[in-house]
Amino acid sequence: MEEKTLNIQPKIVTAFSPTQKTEDTYLIGQQTTTKRDLKQILAEALFEAEIAGPDFYYAYPLKGTVVEGPSIGMMSSLARIWGKLKIDTETEETQDAWIYKVKVKDLETDLEFNTIYRQRKPKKFPEKMDPARWEDMQFQAGLSKALRNALTRVIPKWLQTACLKKAKEAIVGAIEKPEQAIKNLLMEFSKFKITKEDLEEILGLPVTDWSIEEIVALRGMLNQIKEGILRPSEIKKEEVEIKLEPSQESEVKGLEVEEIKTKVNERIIKAENIFETGGMRNEKE
Repeated sequence: MEEKTLNIQPKIVTAFSPTQKTEDTYLIGQQTTTKRDLKQILAEALFEAEIAGPDFYYAYPLKGTVVEGPSIGMMSSLARIWGKLKIDTETEETQDAWIYKVKVKDLETDLEFNTIYRQRKPKKFPEKMDPARWEDMQFQAGLSKALRNALTRVIPKWLQTACLKKAKEAIVGAIEKPEQAIKNLLMEFSKFKITKEDLEEILGLPVTDWSIEEIVALRGMLNQIKEGILRPSEIKKEEVEIKLEPSQESEVKGLEVEEIKTKVNERIIKAENIFETGGMRNEKE
């Protein structure tokens, strides 16, 4: 049985009318009468998870806590090992976002899942980074997240959980000196202008209280930043320049400057987290 790895080559649309669409299909393995060997699948998946370690694990900050889960690399590997999957993607591009529609079908069981993911186009660009290159990276990151979210629906949870546990064990096993590991992490995060204070606020603990658990979570976040999946601005607190229209002045009249900044930051955080789970969620004030 011939198998094909999940090799994504997206079509980038740079000029469009209000909406442009692109479509792609990926076939991983072929439909056969032979059923999957779950013991063999588990053994292969755990073997890869032990080798991959941090590459199979991600973490990101969300509303004062840290969320962890299987990385895009892990789900791509599990898709190859699980096999017999057909993946259809459709991308709609608008002026300010890409909307990915992903359909995954299990060819053995006919189980099918459909998901939608929205990725905002970047408005700010890293220093010394070509804006077009950064936009391409964000497009790819959005597509990868959309595929990961879809695959987590069709590949069994028990398999994901077992691989995530094995990957974390591999990360912990590689940490010989926690103090040095923390020092190295702070240095790596500083390259993205993320300070110790930023990380302490995310974790809810001072650096002196960080344990192996915090080190593992920070490594997961750092990997996501390096891959362009997580934006440094999602971790780092940034000052907000407040500009009010005449019609808004009455709304904040009498408030102190810090109170105004707090209200603005709360709205920004809320807006940035609307699509963090991979689905589309509408919220009212």
